[in-house]
Amino acid sequence: MPRNILIILALALVHFPVLAENISFGTIEEYLSKLVEEKIETEKISREVASDREHVFGMAQWPCRPQDHCDSGTHYMASIFVLKKLQNGRLQDVAHSMPPFEWPETTDGVGFNETISKRPDSFTVSFHYFFSGNADFTFAYRNSNWILAGVDCDFIWMEDGDEAIGDSGSNKSANLLTGHLIETRYKNNKQQTTKEAKISIKPIPLSKFTPDLEELSICP
Repeated sequence: MPRNILIILALALVHFPVLAENISFGTIEEYLSKLVEEKIETEKISREVASDREHVFGMAQWPCRPQDHCDSGTHYMASIFVLKKLQNGRLQDVAHSMPPFEWPETTDGVGFNETISKRPDSFTVSFHYFFSGNADFTFAYRNSNWILAGVDCDFIWMEDGDEAIGDSGSNKSANLLTGHLIETRYKNNKQQTTKEAKISIKPIPLSKFTPDLEELSICP
């Protein structure tokens, strides 16, 4: 997978706030302003959320600032978060990715699909790797923590005999809870192989999540 379509990470140089457990917020916008830890116009913080009766699952994106020490070509910072709905109607931070991760603009190669789907005890965030494929990251609630429990990715390319990009590619589905991986490859619009294997990647806490496929060593 070409390096120019990978999400570049900011791990050591970015300062990210630790939100106290007893702090609650009246709105998602109020929470995001605290998350970003600096006054940024609300319209500059984009978000996508899904919710159920107990939680709000979301992802926020904001312009990269000088103090974020973003890599050249990167224009945005982002964080995935889970908020608990309190009985008084306010919101409380349960978990969020820390530090936030970087990504270039969609036109530069990587973008957020702006889709979050939820299930009773899990939610999935989808990313689009421009011109190459998609990756879905599923987070599940286990042992009082939200963790990365599964990764599903579809990547496409072009080989001899193909009429267009996408006639060849692969699909990988990894369950980090069971350590089970299924990979299906196709060529010239025909399925070639399906393999099953065991993987030793442990579930990752949401607080340490970054959508770096190369680091996860699951997708091409």
